[in-house]
Amino acid sequence: MAPASITARVDALARRGFVRRIPSTVDRRRVDVELTEAGHAAWHGAMEIQGAEERRLLGALTATERRQLSDLLRQVLLVAEQPPAD
Repeated sequence: MAPASITARVDALARRGFVRRIPSTVDRRRVDVELTEAGHAAWHGAMEIQGAEERRLLGALTATERRQLSDLLRQVLLVAEQPPAD
């Protein structure tokens, strides 16, 4: 991502009270970003919703089918993580 894109996203999250900027103690040119309590709560809420949706969707599969799907997705991910061949 371009630095300007990251800055815009952090700005939006800061306006909503989800993150705060903290000057780096290591490099004065750097600013660290950390979640606020509201940010943690929003993240946890989103993960609960995502988890419920995953359980709903994957509930259509048997345990064996879920293992097969996991194995197939792992194979695809391993290829996706490799650099393209020249």
